[in-house]
This record gives sequence, structure tokens and C-alpha cells, in this order.
Amino acid sequence: MASVHRVKRAAIGGRGRHAWQVRYRDPERRMRSRTFATKAKARSFAATVETDKARGEYIDPQAGRVTFAEWAGEWMMTTKHLKPKTKEGYQSILRVHLMPAFGHKALASIRPGDVRRFISELSDRGLSPSRLRQVRHLLGMILRDAVENGAIARTPVVGVKVSGDRRREMQFLSAPALSLPAPATWWTGP
Repeated sequence: MASVHRVKRAAIGGRGRHAWQVRYRDPERRMRSRTFATKAKARSFAATVETDKARGEYIDPQAGRVTFAEWAGEWMMTTKHLKPKTKEGYQSILRVHLMPAFGHKALASIRPGDVRRFISELSDRGLSPSRLRQVRHLLGMILRDAVENGAIARTPVVGVKVSGDRRREMQFLSAPALSLPAPATWWTGP
């Protein structure tokens, strides 16, 4: 059960200050704490933590601080079931597109807006819709793995669409364009 305690803070301008600390145990029974400026915020957080633990939805705050580069590297190491050509393609997408954009970011800091902006920039640079879908798919797989392992609550890729599947309209030939020469000129059968 989470508990809320008043704690002293460093004095500012000669006046003593205090804050409110929430202490709780995570699902692995490790002691955690977080400090808030008001008692109401501390109680709200304590209630949220207990509810998340009861529902099995608790997300470890430390896990979300792992960078995308670290998580993606670990993910690539654990994908032994991939064919060599697929793995090479994934490594290429990671190296060329995903690492420059997200490699330095903490998993929890990646937002849907960041992903939409990223996909839009790639599209503006002339990447084909097919390649855009591949990039979005790989990013989605890596972030879904982070969700499944409790590093983040939800993947920011959900709902991000690849726009502009630039398929050309089919062209149909007209009847005169289909007319063939008379059978006697092209067929020399018995």
C-alpha cells in the first residue's frame, strides 16, 4: 500500500519548505518513492499507483527512460527467427531512418506527433509509400515489444497512417487501339 509523508525541503529565503513524498512497492516488491509539491497530488499519485498495480497495468518509470537505440539493439538481438534477408532489411531501416530520428530519445518520450512528423518528413524526402510502410511497421514492432515488456504504456505508432499510396489509375485501351490486323496477315497456319 502506498503511503504519503511530509518531508522537509531546503529553505528558500529563510522560510522552511516541505513537500509530500509517496512511498510504495512496485509489483516486484522494490521500494520506490516520488515527491510532490502538494498533498493532493501525492494522494492522487498514490491512488493511481495502487490501481495500476491491481489491474496489472503498472509501468516501471525507469523502464521508459531506456533509449530507443538501446531497446532496438536488444530487440534485434532477440529476433533469431528472422530470415537473413529480412534481418538485413530491418538493420538497414534502423541505421538509415530510425536511429537518426529516435535513437537518442527515451522510449517514454516518443509521442504520436513525433511519429507522424517523422513519417511526413520521410514522405517529403521522396520515400516511396512501400518503404514508408516498412519503416512504420518496424518502428511499430519495436515499440509494441516495449509495451509487451512493460517499458511504456502504449505504442505511439497506433493510428499513424502512411499517406499517399500513389497508385496510378489504370489505363484501358480503346476499341480502335485493340484492333488487330486481319488474320490472313499475321497467321500462316495450314
